[in-house]
Amino acid sequence: MKLTTKIIAGLILLVGGLILVRIVLSNMFSIDGIALSQMNTQISSLDRENMLLKEKIYTASSYTTIASDAATMGFVEETSQISLSNASSIAIRQ
Repeated sequence: MKLTTKIIAGLILLVGGLILVRIVLSNMFSIDGIALSQMNTQISSLDRENMLLKEKIYTASSYTTIASDAATMGFVEETSQISLSNASSIAIRQ
C-alpha cells in the first residue's frame, strides 16, 4: 500500500510540475507575441515613412524643381557660346 501511495503522489507531483512548466512557457510565448506585434507595427510605420521620404527626395531632385529654384535664386541660362576661332601656335603641335 505504501508503494502505490508513493507512486500516486509522485505522479501527481509530476503532473503538477508539468502543468506549471506549461503555464510558464505559455506566458513567455504570449509576451513574445505581443513584442513581435509591436515590432511589426513599428516596421510598417517606418516603411511608410521611408516611402514618404523617398517621394520628397524624388520631388526635390527633379529637374523642374531644380530649374525653378535656380531661377528663383537668380541663375539664368547662358544662351551665347564662347569659342576660339584661331588657336594659338602653342596649342597646335606639328
